[in-house]
Amino acid sequence: MNFIFGSAVLSNGLEKFDLILPASKKEEGGLSPSGYDASVAKGSNEVVFEEKLVRAGPAERTFRWEWKRYQLSSGPGAPVVLFNSHKAEVKVAITPRY
Repeated sequence: MNFIFGSAVLSNGLEKFDLILPASKKEEGGLSPSGYDASVAKGSNEVVFEEKLVRAGPAERTFRWEWKRYQLSSGPGAPVVLFNSHKAEVKVAITPRY
């Protein structure tokens, strides 16, 4: 199960900065946006359900992680240190319909 909330662009009038929003871990071989997975500081952004749990009836799980990244931006103005972080909590509920 993969989801990407994406990113937003912030601007101070001189430069634009990406504000990275939560994303789930990509399946093996997939690429996470902007190396997102490598910056998960606590918990895991892997959103996984075992098939047997889903087949047994309604299944619900909550996934949590903290993400942090420091980055030096060298644009037209003075160098800027960007600190981007967030805490994510994703609750997934699946009700099988047969």
